[in-house]
Amino acid sequence: MIKVFVGYKVREGVDIQPILSAFQSHKSQYQGFIGTEILKSVNNGSKLIEISTWNEDGAWIDWDKSTEKQDLLGQIKELLVDQPMVSTYKIVPMSK
Repeated sequence: MIKVFVGYKVREGVDIQPILSAFQSHKSQYQGFIGTEILKSVNNGSKLIEISTWNEDGAWIDWDKSTEKQDLLGQIKELLVDQPMVSTYKIVPMSK
């Protein structure tokens, strides 16, 4: 299982929620997608982190290369101050 963290810095006065909802809708159609959380910085309301969970690397890679994602990235980029920052992590099982 992997977690993908995408950091966004949103332009002032912009509502990014509709595009994030579109990302969620499209991702949910991909095999291996488990879910997404959106976190908003307490100290800086323009900073958001999207955390999505996937069953396997391949499922994430399929989404990452998809036409749907590229189209949505084109729409979201004009609402952002910087490029989205993406980090991918594998879940490490903890021994008891």
